[in-house]
Amino acid sequence: MSYITLKAENLTKRQIISLLRFRKPMEIDMSSGYIQCPLCKSEGLRDYQRFCSVCGQRLSWKSLWQETHKEELLTDLQNELLNLRDLLNHPNKRMRKMALNGVQNLEKRILELQQKEELL
Repeated sequence: MSYITLKAENLTKRQIISLLRFRKPMEIDMSSGYIQCPLCKSEGLRDYQRFCSVCGQRLSWKSLWQETHKEELLTDLQNELLNLRDLLNHPNKRMRKMALNGVQNLEKRILELQQKEELL
């Protein structure tokens, strides 16, 4: 038996689960105005650091990235929508059909993003 197997046999189920939670990324905490680890609440994190330097918790920056880039994303989607609407007048029937499908899909995505914004 290996050392790791022997060590794992001596741990309780609760200890093993708590050890595995470190592997699952947790969203960073910005409630205090500073970037904090969600587990130990330490404030010494650098931007987009993958693991907390104090407790070792794996970090997820998805919410912060979405917050800082959501306006750019909405603007890009709206510009793409305008470009597709221009194609609706294309002389080729197949191009008009593809543009119509693209417009409908983009309108759905924009509405979803706006609804998420209202919930926040």
